[in-house]
Amino acid sequence: MAPRTKFGETWWGNKWLKSLAKIDHANRLPRGRTYYNTGHVESLEWRAEDHEIYATVSGSAYFPYEITIGIPPAKEANVEKLVEATAERPDLCAELLAGRLPAELNDLALAAGVELFPTSWRSFRMRCSCPDSAVPCKHLAAVIYAVSKHIDEDPFWIFTFRGINLVERLKAYGVRLDETASVSIPKWEDFVGRVRAEKPEEAPSEDEALEILGNLPFASLAPMGPLLASLLGDAQPYFLPKTFTADLAKLRKTLRKTASERLAALTAGAEDVRIPDAPPAKLRLGGRRRFEWTKEASADWEAIFALPFSSLRRASPVVAAWHAAEVAMLQLVVHDAYTPILFAGGMMEDEGRSAEVFFVPSVGSPAVRALIDALGRGLSPFLTDMLAGKGRAKCRVTDPSEAALSIVTKLLADFLTIPALKLFKTPETAFFAGLNANELPRAPFYDDAEPFVVQLADWLSPYFLASRSWTPVLTVRSGKEGDVTLNFGVLEAEKKENTKALPVLLRTILKEERWEKERYGVLQTLSAAARAVPVFEEIGASRGKPAHLEKEGLRDFLFETVPLLEFLGVRVMLPKSLQKLLTPRLAAVSSSGGANVKKESAVSLESLADYDLVVEVGGRKLTKEEFEALAKDAGKIVPFDDGFVYLDPAALDVIRRRFEEKSSRMAKIRMLLSEESEGVKIEVPEDFRSRLAALCAVRDETLPATLTATLRPYQERGYSWLMKNYRLGLGSLIADDMGLGKTLQVIAALTRMKEEGEFSKKRALAVVPTSLLTNWQREIAKFSPDLTVGVYHGATRALPEERPDVLLTTYGTARRDAEILSKERWRVLVLDEAQALKNESTQQTRALRSIKADGVIAMSGTPVENSLLDFRSILSTVEPGVLGSLKDFTEQFLIPVEVNHDLRAAEALKRLTAPFLLRRLKSDPKIAADLPEKIENDFFVSMTPEQGALYAKVVGVALERVKKTEKPEERRSLVLQLVMRLKQICNSPSQYEKRTSVEPDSAKAQALLDLLARSRAAGRKVLVFTQFRETGERLQDWIERASGRRPEFLHGGVSIATRTKMVDAFQNDRSVEVLLISLKAGGTGLNLTAASTVVHYDLWWNPAVEAQATDRAYRIGQKRDVLVYRLITEGTFEEKINRMLAQKRELADLTVATGETWIGDLTNDELADLFGAGAA
Repeated sequence: MAPRTKFGETWWGNKWLKSLAKIDHANRLPRGRTYYNTGHVESLEWRAEDHEIYATVSGSAYFPYEITIGIPPAKEANVEKLVEATAERPDLCAELLAGRLPAELNDLALAAGVELFPTSWRSFRMRCSCPDSAVPCKHLAAVIYAVSKHIDEDPFWIFTFRGINLVERLKAYGVRLDETASVSIPKWEDFVGRVRAEKPEEAPSEDEALEILGNLPFASLAPMGPLLASLLGDAQPYFLPKTFTADLAKLRKTLRKTASERLAALTAGAEDVRIPDAPPAKLRLGGRRRFEWTKEASADWEAIFALPFSSLRRASPVVAAWHAAEVAMLQLVVHDAYTPILFAGGMMEDEGRSAEVFFVPSVGSPAVRALIDALGRGLSPFLTDMLAGKGRAKCRVTDPSEAALSIVTKLLADFLTIPALKLFKTPETAFFAGLNANELPRAPFYDDAEPFVVQLADWLSPYFLASRSWTPVLTVRSGKEGDVTLNFGVLEAEKKENTKALPVLLRTILKEERWEKERYGVLQTLSAAARAVPVFEEIGASRGKPAHLEKEGLRDFLFETVPLLEFLGVRVMLPKSLQKLLTPRLAAVSSSGGANVKKESAVSLESLADYDLVVEVGGRKLTKEEFEALAKDAGKIVPFDDGFVYLDPAALDVIRRRFEEKSSRMAKIRMLLSEESEGVKIEVPEDFRSRLAALCAVRDETLPATLTATLRPYQERGYSWLMKNYRLGLGSLIADDMGLGKTLQVIAALTRMKEEGEFSKKRALAVVPTSLLTNWQREIAKFSPDLTVGVYHGATRALPEERPDVLLTTYGTARRDAEILSKERWRVLVLDEAQALKNESTQQTRALRSIKADGVIAMSGTPVENSLLDFRSILSTVEPGVLGSLKDFTEQFLIPVEVNHDLRAAEALKRLTAPFLLRRLKSDPKIAADLPEKIENDFFVSMTPEQGALYAKVVGVALERVKKTEKPEERRSLVLQLVMRLKQICNSPSQYEKRTSVEPDSAKAQALLDLLARSRAAGRKVLVFTQFRETGERLQDWIERASGRRPEFLHGGVSIATRTKMVDAFQNDRSVEVLLISLKAGGTGLNLTAASTVVHYDLWWNPAVEAQATDRAYRIGQKRDVLVYRLITEGTFEEKINRMLAQKRELADLTVATGETWIGDLTNDELADLFGAGAA
């Protein structure tokens, strides 16, 4: 059974049926609908020579009945009148070409005496070969319905049926419709041409590209759903269901929800997802279809897209590039910034006569175009790994923006196809879910889908008005009294890029012969634009006279109509007075008349609040009365002085609140530093900037006399900055890159404070990770021996009766004993690795904030590990209140910066935090010049109580055996066995005891995990050397448990092929961040320059062997400085031998030749001193 068909879906098809219904007194016509819908009409054709329709219709007989229907031609004189009247109305001709019959044309026909629609059965010449004598019989009625269906599709046929070849007759009047395209259907090449750059730019480096992809301009995107829906209007193609526009809106809503959920999940992505070296497939451009994957993606791919960009950026640049493209697509969906466009040939390489609807980014929007351009630039270094060409050929697309547009279009198609197919189930609606026009039902009088395509192209044409050789233009003029007039024209192809070129106005196009072929295309464009902007209809009806814009409509025109026109591809030429609207804004004026900020006593954080806020427009300050007078026109654009001012109601409310509500001094400082309040710009005066500059300026500070270290130039600047903030009462977050010596800079500042007597009554409390406790003791003793140090840690901890200058404690202890520590008032609170406070809701953060101190110094190489909320939590501990409430911070900075990549909000945050934050990177040229290429660190750790007990027991038993042994060789063997056992105990007690341990069981292991976490955050790859295979295998388990990633372990049992694979992966795969190496198996012969951190987990005490191992990373080809850490257990033979090697050059030389064998030659007393646990 044939599908049921709708009839009279257009006004002219409907009028045809109604005209017949009026004269169908016997009510026979409805039987024809049923007969047609049940498939009885077998054939239908137009016989021009007989001026009639011939059809065959099946009935009760075994053969089909033959049908002919004709209408006498209209009188020639009347036809001539109609043609003449039509020729004078090119706008009506343009509508006919678009598949629409203007109602006004029917009026012209009646005025000329031509009946386009029948008024009597006698108007017809009808015959059916069936025995039924009634007219019309059901067979004739079925054919009449078939004709009605065809009239819906092709309004020209109404004229043909009356013997009027309108196209040919109009030629006599110089109107050649057959030489004009019915509608402009763009090809894919036309579309991508809008983004293709004329001059290719030099591709950025991978690091530069990743930086671009991590900061794509999402902030400028605005919701476009209502705007795009308004363009389609109500007159959708007859063959689409009446609910289709609503279904399209429903689809957008569904996609928005899904895209929003995916974006929200990005910040909570599972970190244990395995990140591949490269994406599972490439996108092929130029195959049988324009876009297709080279192979199916795995299910894990969706989980990878749920990860934060920062995780992927470190692991695999190509995967990160795909991630950025996916996020860009999701952002476009969230903002409804995608558009259905009908393409000739669709996405097929062989275009033929087919067509297809594809949803594409709305690149007519400047914000979307900027996003695609930025995405293309960021993707450019990775395109060869993302795209493929025909077969095995490389992709020929070289323009980055074109590639980005293609990639996002394909991602968008994959994202919406399944939800679209659930909504659009008929062939006509499935056209919007990837169905090609060749698969649509055929029109009765055509052998292809052309009528469908023409009407669909016309309906969607507002989405791509700039698809022709010229550019549509709207000119805007403003008069002295604020009057505004509009007119329509076009810019010719050769003048498109000339910003000063004047358009050809519509009145000229309608008159001049040279525009004859393009005239109807211009009118079609005007008609399509009129659906969204009614003023175009007025311009068209007046045949090109300017239209007047009422003042009340100026705001909607500039904020809604102009962006809409620019999106459509219409260039809008605005006068200068309307190009940059004035807005009321707040301005800060000094309440003290501008004090002399050069005096240091005048500069303080509090002094930044010594300003009052006033309102100004265009540089002119307004009185309260003037402001209130303007505010009466809230929501409008009104003339102001020589220009126009927009009175945004929300901004006016903010300005009122600033005057009516009294802000705290810190809230005022926050507003002035960020230079805005709830989105309203605050103009700050030059003297405020001078005060801020003076507050941030760093003067050289005299180094402490008792400091026994030489600071590098950048370290001296950091020390001076710390002292400057200390004197001004400001908190300090020193966030220098890993390895730049933050600890030394802080120790220098503490030393200076002591020399100035600051610790006479109050002391310093330093809270550090447990793994760094020993290191802090060592560093202070080494660089500032006059600073007294105490430790508040361990089961028997107690506050010293005589307080030391610096009391060291750990985060865990401070959390548990916050009440005890908060009873004292500390001169300064030092927080090392302050990212431990990145979550302000934890007990640890709350406990540390309860400790009272005159000043806070926080240290962190990674102040933002996952989110700006980390930074807010740390800085709010350093300088409470500076970043406001969590709600305010989220609205003003978190969402704009992290989600929307709003550079303006990022700059405001930078200004706000500048006085309290110092961050230097090793990539800074000034810092790089100060740095050595290799920085070596002895990293001390303390044994756990269990380790200490085991160590002492093993030493005691072994030394007794040594004393009783008289043979030198046997004695030497026992000593070397003891060395190996103690190394194992320092590495891992479970290793010595030949048992497993799920958790790290030594201070070294925990210190290593902390170092790996910091290195990962800093983007450093790490080599870890150990002498023991058992140690390496334990570290594999512990690292995997801590990070979710299992490192490879290169040892003597690894085959050459596997060894090569490990090295290649470490060198080339960003997701491989750690490589464990047995010192003997990998200490020489390897090139591992991808690493910039080397950790010697256990020491060989042979400088040459260690240097060779370090040189796996520190060698030709290394592009970064190399950090070398030697893990040493405090108070053990490890520390004592390390000290001996440093002090005695001859001993160091000896170890080069003999390794550790010299230890076996020590006397019993020397051995007891060497192996005994205690201070070195």
